[in-house]
Amino acid sequence: MTENSALSHSNRKGACKFGTVGQSYPGVTVKLSEQNEVLVKSEANMLGYYKEPVLTAEMFEDDYLKTGDEGQVDEAGYLKITGRIKDQFKTSKGKYVAPAPIESKVLSDAMIAQACVVGWGMPAPLLLCTLSEHARQLAQTSLQEHLHQLLEKINQELEHHEQLAKLIIMAEEWTIQNGILTPTLKIKRKVLDETFKDFYNNWYNASVKVVFA
Repeated sequence: MTENSALSHSNRKGACKFGTVGQSYPGVTVKLSEQNEVLVKSEANMLGYYKEPVLTAEMFEDDYLKTGDEGQVDEAGYLKITGRIKDQFKTSKGKYVAPAPIESKVLSDAMIAQACVVGWGMPAPLLLCTLSEHARQLAQTSLQEHLHQLLEKINQELEHHEQLAKLIIMAEEWTIQNGILTPTLKIKRKVLDETFKDFYNNWYNASVKVVFA
């Protein structure tokens, strides 16, 4: 990022780990916030934004630059980026949930084409998703059985506060044309939330685990 002159981490010869952005450069101190935001401090960090003292203050925590990235650091100091802090949401139980890692697990299943975890202010997250072409060809009973098994499998891999209350199968695919995808095919989370938030409570309170919306 520009604010730290792009100086933070890298995988180098003899010190490389697949799936990470590597270890920090000499002179760069790294720590994670309570929300697992990656914080960095070095001589390369900016002094601040020109004539923007409030914005500058928002970018720092204890003299560390807030990158906006959510991450994990292993015992050898390798950093793995797991999402963006701005995508996180807090449940009604006060726990933060990072959608991206959960969505990655779900999207590894051949039946799921698109996925988005939502649930700001709710007791537990919901998974909104669309089906793949293959899934649409299956008999309803076979499809439901597979989706129930998928939900159970995913939840077994998650922390208790991250576990999905319901799997919501959306009737319409998310596209650029209906305004839910960006031109680079990324989901507009705020648009999705705004479009369907009035349904969340009903879906959460449904008597079944897999809801066809």
